[in-house]
Amino acid sequence: MSPAAPSRTRGFVALGLLVVLVVGSVLSGVAIYRHSHLTDEPLSFSNSGAYVPDAEDASKVKAVAEQYALRMDNLDSADISGYVKRVGELLTTKYRTDFVKVEPLLVAAYAKEKFTTQGFVRATGIVTEDADSATVLVVHDKVKTPTTGQPEATAYRWTVELRKVDGDWLVDNFDDPDDNPEGS
Repeated sequence: MSPAAPSRTRGFVALGLLVVLVVGSVLSGVAIYRHSHLTDEPLSFSNSGAYVPDAEDASKVKAVAEQYALRMDNLDSADISGYVKRVGELLTTKYRTDFVKVEPLLVAAYAKEKFTTQGFVRATGIVTEDADSATVLVVHDKVKTPTTGQPEATAYRWTVELRKVDGDWLVDNFDDPDDNPEGS
């Protein structure tokens, strides 16, 4: 055996260890990056890093959308200002600004008619959700009970848009596709 053979073997071993070290470092870096940027995409170097909502956020989003539908549906014609205040607590500033403008219209419309309404949520489902916005479908019924006459029930399905503002989910808009004969 020549004296150059052990030196060459050591060189290959050192090169092999260096390759293993570099590959291990790259894989560790990818794993650390993926851990702090969770996605539902398969492991790749080119995924989008899209937000994956957690169960707690999903529960909060659905709860706010349900509360919005219930508060919109629960009305006493004798307490319009209380109604506007209760609903307004769940709204973004932009939407609340528009919503409070309906109070005088409601007072005028219900000045002579005395009734109460009560809502019942049947189902909710998240349509879309990301880190700061969500859209929820809410299926609910509203029963209107006049002081005289028979109660009447109406079924609704609303698409409720929410925004995360300072860590709280608030309603930014809603759409009633049944109210729009041309579709949404």
